[in-house]
Amino acid sequence: MKGRANRQEPDLCSVCGNELPPTATVCPFCESQRVFEPSRVTKTTRLVTINLKEGLPTVDQAMMRLDRELNDAIVSGAQVIRIIHGWGSSGKGGAIRDEVRRTMAVLQRNHRAGLVVHGEELGERTATGRQLLSAFPFLRDDRSNIGNPGITMVTFARRNR
Repeated sequence: MKGRANRQEPDLCSVCGNELPPTATVCPFCESQRVFEPSRVTKTTRLVTINLKEGLPTVDQAMMRLDRELNDAIVSGAQVIRIIHGWGSSGKGGAIRDEVRRTMAVLQRNHRAGLVVHGEELGERTATGRQLLSAFPFLRDDRSNIGNPGITMVTFARRNR
């Protein structure tokens, strides 16, 4: 433990959570301005998954769960939230998926959510997909996210505490 006393934790971007080079004034991943204060972001809170399909809830039950778990995830410092809503048995989208998408669009319009990327847009083929993968490269590790219409990925900026 001798050498650890002077070792400083790396600064992490307050928006995307990626490590910042010591002299960077702008994050090379998400291009946000660097905030010069110790970050509370940890790698363990980068991604939180909310599974709305679990227990086969009604739309109202799923949306109450989403509200509760979304607030918990944001408070815990999550930067990316993967919402598993399913695709619906009709093959063209289910009621929970539609309601999640409407809710995320409202949060984005009200500047409460950052990027909102539907699973089928997640990948290198779309601008929002590329932007999310560029800001959060660790998402490339789980190929089950890419092109999956049963999920929605949402980012949230860290709030000053």
